[in-house]
Amino acid sequence: MFRNSRNDGEITKTIHKNIEKNYQQLMETFENCFDIVKRRLTNIEGRKVIVTFSDGLVTKDSIAENVIRPFLGFSFDKEGFSPRNLEDLKEKLLTAVDIKPEADFQKAVTKCLSGDTVVFVDGYDQALIIQTRGWPNRGIPKPDTQQAVRGPKEGFTETLLFNVALLRRKIRSPKLKTEILQKGNLTQTDICMVYLEGAVQEELVEKVRKRLQDIDVEYILESGHIEQLIEDNPRTVFSTIGNNEKPDIVAAKLIKGRVAVIVDGTPFVLTIPMLFTETFQVVEDYYTRPYYANFLRILRVIAYVLTIMLPGIYVALVTYHQEMIPDQLLETLIRASEGVPMQPAVEMFIMLLLYELLRESLLRLPASLGSTVGIVGVLIIGEAAVGANLIGAPSVVIAAMTFITSAVVNSAIDSIAILRILLLVLAAAFGVYGILIGLFMILAHLCTLRSFGYPYMLPLAPIRWKGLKDSVIRTSTKQILKRKGLL
Repeated sequence: MFRNSRNDGEITKTIHKNIEKNYQQLMETFENCFDIVKRRLTNIEGRKVIVTFSDGLVTKDSIAENVIRPFLGFSFDKEGFSPRNLEDLKEKLLTAVDIKPEADFQKAVTKCLSGDTVVFVDGYDQALIIQTRGWPNRGIPKPDTQQAVRGPKEGFTETLLFNVALLRRKIRSPKLKTEILQKGNLTQTDICMVYLEGAVQEELVEKVRKRLQDIDVEYILESGHIEQLIEDNPRTVFSTIGNNEKPDIVAAKLIKGRVAVIVDGTPFVLTIPMLFTETFQVVEDYYTRPYYANFLRILRVIAYVLTIMLPGIYVALVTYHQEMIPDQLLETLIRASEGVPMQPAVEMFIMLLLYELLRESLLRLPASLGSTVGIVGVLIIGEAAVGANLIGAPSVVIAAMTFITSAVVNSAIDSIAILRILLLVLAAAFGVYGILIGLFMILAHLCTLRSFGYPYMLPLAPIRWKGLKDSVIRTSTKQILKRKGLL
């Protein structure tokens, strides 16, 4: 009698030499699963075989040509062929490329549900796992979140194997290592850890490997799940793990000593560790001359400071520190705000809230409606609110400037939204002093953050002179391309 016990939904069966017992186990395991095909065969010598696969996740032509036809005897030689063990089947009969034996029934089931074909042969207590994955995919797309004028236009896809191949195409070295594991008790999602041997520190690789292995959840559907499960500081608003859609960015980070984590089913690849200075870096910085690249990086830093501080500074000045505003500008602001019933802080909070609502609606709506909603939200509603004296024109102008500056550093938009509201509240309560207190709190918090053991503010705090060559300001292209390793 075969073992068939269940513990929290887990299958604990074994593969038997008696193929009828294996078939019974398959029928019990895949009960009410119409998409699981269980094809029974008997070859010309009378040996029974069961071919099992998940319809929709495989290439049926490959199964028919490389699995079923050989077993039915079409590939036998004139003298006949009687396999003595599974190795004979692998080496002398089957024509598939990737074949592995498996003695664990649970692992065989997982492989079947992942798109592989599982073959049970009568007389053997092992199954053959044949790689026949071939589900529909959308090909190599153009990235949506990381637009670039110059450089490759290709992006990652939802298929893990394709994503690894894109990195192999960029780094053609045997030192590029790939380790795969499955996580999620129900989903058994494939997760691949990629690193460049010799460039990355072994302690970092071991730390990432251990955190991935320690994950114990029911399902993993996107790399964002992994990011939140393995990060050092889950309670911070700052991202301490990078995510990228472009293979050239991830390849460059691997060369610089990062570890990449690819999750099957998502085009976003994680890079570990992430430093705060990466917020102001884009891939085009390395494809253009350093002078213009540095000019753009400085603009991004200025835009980042303005987008989190500008609403708070405006509220602090017009509420508490009007003496710091030039007389003509102050007179203009007073005239523009006449008849508005709300305080500047309330106006600014409403405008920021409307801006976040507008941005969210533009992201969720179909592209055909997004432009229409943008025009209605920005022009019509804004103009009508000013004309009706519901909101002052200066608040609308400040909100518009904030919208522009935040788009420059879109990669940090999640933390920017929180910090902007925080500084606005402090400015409304304490004026400029509240903004200074808030900035000190933010800077102190940034200096306490770590990403897999690395200080988040490297190479600025603590200072690493070697790392400063590619921080807010980058050096010559020759020095950048010669540098390997994180610091």
